[in-house]
Amino acid sequence: YTEPGLTGIAARDIRDKKKKEIRSKGTFFNFFPDGKASHIKAKKYRGATWSLEGKKVNLNLIKEGLNREQNTHEISDIKFYSKKNRTTMKLKISEMGEFELVQEEIPLTNFTEDPFHPQNNQWRVTATKSETYKQMRQRLYNYTQHCHYLFKSSLDRQKTKVNSSNTASIYRYYDSAIALVDGGKVPSAWMANFYSPEEAMDTYGMAKKYFKRNILRGKPVGGEGGFVAANEAVFRELLEKMEKDL
Repeated sequence: YTEPGLTGIAARDIRDKKKKEIRSKGTFFNFFPDGKASHIKAKKYRGATWSLEGKKVNLNLIKEGLNREQNTHEISDIKFYSKKNRTTMKLKISEMGEFELVQEEIPLTNFTEDPFHPQNNQWRVTATKSETYKQMRQRLYNYTQHCHYLFKSSLDRQKTKVNSSNTASIYRYYDSAIALVDGGKVPSAWMANFYSPEEAMDTYGMAKKYFKRNILRGKPVGGEGGFVAANEAVFRELLEKMEKDL
């Protein structure tokens, strides 16, 4: 990409900016065997369902919350091919355009433990009315479960790293430790799921009670991938504590 009338460094800077914008607005689809799916774009989530009809797939994107508006799209012209040892799918989604989707992960045997299964993303559904403390604790638990599955799924897939780029987080990850961000650094994308900033910070306060000096430490695990295994265990411990307060 080159902006007309610009050359050299100026043209390169604009080109790099355009590429960054495209990457930041990437579309992330997840399809599961139970007919459920999820769609994430720029960290904004929509639950979905899908079904097969002949050679075509029907995709229903659901606007969750008070107004459960449902948009049905038809997926057609599906073609699979290998590209750099990765499975790539070209397809057309009605009213959304053409896509080239690259398979990021292999399916889990227990797909309901995938961090992007809809049941693990209810924390992303924007509250349309004020929530009780019990509902906020449940939202915090669901969010923490999602983060736990980021690590557990990587462990199950025998990966040595965790990709959390599609998750706005109040947690920071270290080797055998999870830290809570400072209150002034809570991501706006995380707060946007709550009815109000005040309720978001109330929920952040609920999380804070489980952390001593904003950090929760576990036991180091040696070997390749030890970081993933150690933090998966820390999250399990954290969830057990949260379950007692639900």
